[in-house]
Formats: sequence, C-alpha cells, structure tokens
Amino acid sequence: MGERVESGGQSGAREARMRRRRRRRRRRRRRRRRRRRRRRRRRRRRRRRRRRRRRRRRRRRSRMLLMMLLLLLLLMLLLALLVVLLVLLLLLALLVVLKMAVVVLVVVMRVLVVTLLLLLLLLLLSEERRTGGSGRRGGGEGG
Repeated sequence: MGERVESGGQSGAREARMRRRRRRRRRRRRRRRRRRRRRRRRRRRRRRRRRRRRRRRRRRRSRMLLMMLLLLLLLMLLLALLVVLLVLLLLLALLVVLKMAVVVLVVVMRVLVVTLLLLLLLLLLSEERRTGGSGRRGGGEGG
C-alpha cells in the first residue's frame, strides 16, 4: 500500500507542475496590457534627459561660434533620432507591438518639442545677457 501512495504523490506533483506552467502563460498575456500604464513613468524620465543635455551645453559654452555649432549639431542629432525612431517603429510593427510604438511616438515628439523650446530660450538669454544671468552659464563668456 505504501508504494501506491508514493506513486500517487508523484503524479500529483507532476499535475501541479503542469498547472503552474499554464498559469505562467496566462500571466505573460496580462503583462502586455500593463504596458499602457507605463506612459506615466516615461513622462518622469523626460526631466532627467533635459538635465543631462543642459549640463553638456554649459560646458561647451565659451564663444558665440560654439553656440552656432551646437545648434547645427543638435539639428543633426534630431534628424538622426527621427531616422532611428522610424526604424524602431518598423521593427515594433513587425513584432505586432503597435501599442508600444504609439507610446514611444508620443514620448519622442514631446521630447523634441521641449528641446527646441529650450534652445530658443537659451539663445535669447545668451544674446540679451552676455555677461550671464547665472554664474555657470555666463562665467566663461564674461571672463
């Protein structure tokens, strides 16, 4: 009788393992639905990107010629980003992840608009206040 109980326990363990595998497959489907909620998290990441770009600009600001070169470089970077994004969107479409593609598009468009607005504001401030409104930005130009 003892042997039968052991064999029954083993078969029960196998059935439990099969059930767990089926449950895992269902959970993967639910993860795709959760991606819609990640839009809020990505909005917070934009602020971090802005700060990084501003720090790089402050270091290179020493002459007006560098400002013009920075504008050209930024425009080229924006064009490069658009090309890369189009390629990524095509890959995502092939993977049938259209939901993520839409989220990426919205995030990228907003980031590009913000960077352009910051560039215009920084140019106006640099032209009006050449001696610098803040110590970090105007220190190199004023000296």
